[in-house]
Amino acid sequence: MKKLITLLTLVALVFVLVACGETGDTSSDSTAAQQLQPNIAGFDVQNSDNVIDGFSTTLAATALASGNVPLAIAIERINSTLECLENTGALSGQIYIQSENVNLVPEGGTSIVVNTDRVERNLFNCVTNQPLSAQALSIEPCFATGTFTFEEEEFLFMYAGAGQGICQAFDIHFINGLGGVLTSSYP
Repeated sequence: MKKLITLLTLVALVFVLVACGETGDTSSDSTAAQQLQPNIAGFDVQNSDNVIDGFSTTLAATALASGNVPLAIAIERINSTLECLENTGALSGQIYIQSENVNLVPEGGTSIVVNTDRVERNLFNCVTNQPLSAQALSIEPCFATGTFTFEEEEFLFMYAGAGQGICQAFDIHFINGLGGVLTSSYP
């Protein structure tokens, strides 16, 4: 009975995750993280996504220059996911630099707001449906659950990956190697 409940829970979770689509959340909604950032007089405000974009572009270029294509792809995927979460109002980061009454060293700070409900609603969609930029290679996620029997004992398996090679390796191991049967999969 415990195995059946576990299997049904896994299958339900997969269907919920795969069924996730556009939520309609935007960064201009009243409950978006961007709307809850402080507005401080006398300070210039810069969205942190501009800083993150610059930093991630530099890291990705360095990774490509050194021949580390997987690292460059991972950096691009993380950056795309963060941008998607910002666009859905799930997170917001701002950098504040004093612009009025500046002493020798201006004051400054950073504020980050995370709407956890929106992260939960949008994370899977942001991870799986964000295309990479034209400069990067495409890397597709995969997810599967299933069952197999080994030495007369029953097992459940679940895997998630990003990239054709790892997804195929999981399939070869669980399906071909162990005779597993998929109960659900993405894509």
